Amino acid sequence: MQYLYINSKKNKSIVYAINNDQLVVINTFPLLSNENIITKYPNTFCLHSIEYHTFSFWEHINKSHNPLDWVSFTKSAQNTIYQFNTILEKILLFLQIPQIENRNFQEGVTLLLEENNHIFGFLIFQNNIYGIFEHNRLKLSAELLQKNLEEFRFGWLPHEEVIKQEGYGCILKNIPAEAEGFRPIYIVTNQTNPHSSFLQQFGKKIELPPITTLISLLS
Repeated sequence: MQYLYINSKKNKSIVYAINNDQLVVINTFPLLSNENIITKYPNTFCLHSIEYHTFSFWEHINKSHNPLDWVSFTKSAQNTIYQFNTILEKILLFLQIPQIENRNFQEGVTLLLEENNHIFGFLIFQNNIYGIFEHNRLKLSAELLQKNLEEFRFGWLPHEEVIKQEGYGCILKNIPAEAEGFRPIYIVTNQTNPHSSFLQQFGKKIELPPITTLISLLS
């Protein structure tokens, strides 16, 4: 069986072979659907990461707090495909870091990251997600983000307030008291991201493990 990682965004899908925890580009196509993948690459185990689109995706929290339940699964006679968006990919990788795995079972933690001028915040406790915050980076000052984070971590930030600020929204669901305010804040940054230094002032920077880490998690 062949192991693949496919990154689909901006009208293009890049196909990588997974070999000894390394990613090697083997092809590029116009956007691939899971059906296309099954046709082009029979007998594969595939991780398919698609570009994040809308805030409505986070409404999955209303059905389950477990982000693994938000992963789409397609299986045929010869293929297994796990599909997730680029932000969910980062969340799942974050939870595979041993330090985070241990810490978030002791107390709640906050994950903060940025992609395409969107700032995301997640309230995580015992590998479950209880809050999601998404804002427009271009509409945020450091002071406003600090204020929002304080209210968000205590379950006080209304969705309507984020919309009023020209952000995208906030969902808070069943905040557990045992999470103790989600005090530790971890920042996932991208070295090529011009806003990395902006985010780093709010918490501790942490590096994500390689995408191949998800094979054992999902298989």
